[in-house]
Amino acid sequence: MPTITDTGFKTGAYKPKLGPDGQKKLTYYPDAGKPGLVLAVQPSGKMSWVIFYRRLSDRKQRKYTLDGFPSIKVAHKLAQDVLNDVSNGNDPAGDKQEKRQAAKLGVPDSDKFSALVETYLNSYKKGSAIKRKTPKLPKPRTIIETARNLGMRPDGDGWEIIKRDTSKDEPLRPAEAWGEKRMQDIRERDVIVLHDSLEQLAGPYTANRTYAALSPLFAWAIRRKMIKADESPMGAWDFHPETKGERVLSNDEIRWFWLATGEMGGEFGPMFRLLLLTGQRREEVASAEWSEFNLPERLWTIPASKTKNGREQEVPLSDGALAVIEGLKLRGENPRYLFTTTGETHVTGFSRAKITLDKKMAAIAEKERGEPVTIPDWRLHDLRRTVSTKMNDEDSLGILPHVVEAVLNHAIKAKQGVAGTYNQAKWRKPKADALQAWGQFIAVLVADNVVRLERVV
Repeated sequence: MPTITDTGFKTGAYKPKLGPDGQKKLTYYPDAGKPGLVLAVQPSGKMSWVIFYRRLSDRKQRKYTLDGFPSIKVAHKLAQDVLNDVSNGNDPAGDKQEKRQAAKLGVPDSDKFSALVETYLNSYKKGSAIKRKTPKLPKPRTIIETARNLGMRPDGDGWEIIKRDTSKDEPLRPAEAWGEKRMQDIRERDVIVLHDSLEQLAGPYTANRTYAALSPLFAWAIRRKMIKADESPMGAWDFHPETKGERVLSNDEIRWFWLATGEMGGEFGPMFRLLLLTGQRREEVASAEWSEFNLPERLWTIPASKTKNGREQEVPLSDGALAVIEGLKLRGENPRYLFTTTGETHVTGFSRAKITLDKKMAAIAEKERGEPVTIPDWRLHDLRRTVSTKMNDEDSLGILPHVVEAVLNHAIKAKQGVAGTYNQAKWRKPKADALQAWGQFIAVLVADNVVRLERVV
């Protein structure tokens, strides 16, 4: 089997051969330079590149014709792309045919991926999307988080696609990337490419949470007969592992964090500071509403609908936390949220803001030490672990463990079971003392000319 060459084209070596009847016939010239690639010559002399392949699922031979008539070098590359697609379990020829048919007929709204996500989320809210013997209603914050991972957010009684800021290097979310695409046309390669982009721009945690949201979505679509089982793009791949939940920021890192958030300004600088000062969860702080605060009483009450354990949480405000809140710039005449750019919805886009924060921390650390400093990767959730560790540490604050757990709104053994039924104490005073001590700890840590931190009592 010879190799197709440019010389062969110039000399006219590739001509249609004659059939038994003496008429010119369709003739194939296999290319030894790229197994599977064939030069097809029509009786008229018109040429095209064809890739023959077999899928592992049925071993049936299929034929894929490259568009146009590219050069040999380009044809080799395109052929390899097709064969790679086949190795990922896809059917390029079948996909091409479906796209042509869809282009003629148009994509029905009901077949669009965005419609699939909306229908799924409506079912998910009712607890019926996940396969269980007894449907269980998910918490509001879980619904919002699932929607965000799929690329949507609540919009009145419905949903809207979250659009990325094109002026920033933000990754596409599923609903924006595939919104107009037929759900049946989404392939394994599409999911892998999206995951890789999310991992690079937003980190492995966000990428893996997106994959974890897509898996039950397509499983649900199969059960509902919206797609066939072999049309699901979900596979089992080895993704980048997430950092194990052990990261605690050092005293130096806390200081760099505080200085960096001061340089950030906007909505995220104060929001990140309140995360550190209160030790509450990211979504609880980001979605904090003015109606939840009693500033004269120095108290923030998080409703049960927003907390992970479904228990109302009282958060006494330290001097530092109160200063952050009182220093916020109000958006609009009567904004609902503390951290908002519109006054109507709370901030999102934490990954991008975290990247900015990391860069500022590294710059501050380098300026302080006079040389480049590598700060190990950390997540915003690690701030809660840092608060817990420093409060419990006898060399830092030495606060009683059950008080620390109350600050973090963790379930406390003394309040579980029958004892928990009667013990409804919210420990406002001990929590207030603990958070005030923590605020003082941070204040001393970031003060000018402090070389060594002494224990704050």
